[in-house]
Amino acid sequence: DDAPFNGALYIDEAFNGKASYRVVDWRLKFFSDLPQPGDTFRSLFKITSFLISTDKMLVFYEYHCYAKSDDRLLFIISGTGGMFSESDLNQSKGILTNKLSPKMKSQRSAFVPPLISKKRSFTSDDINNLHQGRTDLCFGHNYPQLNGNTHLYPSFAKMLHRIEHIDLTGGDFGSGQIIGEGDITPDHWAFAAHFKNDPIFPGTMMFEGACQTCHFFLYYTGIGNFYSANEKLSYQIVPLKDQEATTVFRGQVTKKQSTLRYVIDIKSIQDQNEVSVLADAKIYCDNKLIVQNKNIGFALKKIEETS
Repeated sequence: DDAPFNGALYIDEAFNGKASYRVVDWRLKFFSDLPQPGDTFRSLFKITSFLISTDKMLVFYEYHCYAKSDDRLLFIISGTGGMFSESDLNQSKGILTNKLSPKMKSQRSAFVPPLISKKRSFTSDDINNLHQGRTDLCFGHNYPQLNGNTHLYPSFAKMLHRIEHIDLTGGDFGSGQIIGEGDITPDHWAFAAHFKNDPIFPGTMMFEGACQTCHFFLYYTGIGNFYSANEKLSYQIVPLKDQEATTVFRGQVTKKQSTLRYVIDIKSIQDQNEVSVLADAKIYCDNKLIVQNKNIGFALKKIEETS
């Protein structure tokens, strides 16, 4: 959603190259199933309002994404972006939290994980095994091997390299916590694409890392392994529809060796009518909290297999 903003406002010219564009926050809601390979996106970008001063600008926008084949609305992002000086960016202290505030423990759901592994931490090789459908090699032999891979991550965008710890009753809500890590190297392809002459790691890629960590939790608990007695019926993890997720950005990942740390607190797991999971995520870069996601939602969708 950055390119239309940059192009429409001619911001390089307006700020004489002395300010950089960064996303401040966004709200995301899915309305229908994700497109399939071969589909085409149609996007509508609208600037709803803006604030401008001598050396800063804030722009409020909406981004509507459709599947062109049937003009189906896929999702809407309502967000805030801005232009900031190098000094502003370098002085960011990240997201400040109130360490004195009590943790918000919710009433735990009665959900019982279908599968439980004795392992609590996992290597990059374990994560690769899960991606290839070898849940038995990743979690233990009580986990059935899946038919095909899990599509845990795209081949070009693996954002999860280790699982530091899993606690099925921990976290801010008492419903589970998983902590993962992703390694960012200076030669990562994303720096060349985002942005020219201003290489910054994309917020969408960091969000992808949090989602991959959530998906790992679903497979760990057996939720992602649900198969009916009919072997031709399986399930796919998809975004939860009609659930607004919010994200706040207060830091940047520059072109250097860095480690992203994803702390995922499970808020609820529902297994009535459809299986769904709701979670909050905090993303740290080199121990500074720079991204906070609330109400990330996932559901299981039945998929008919042809073989």
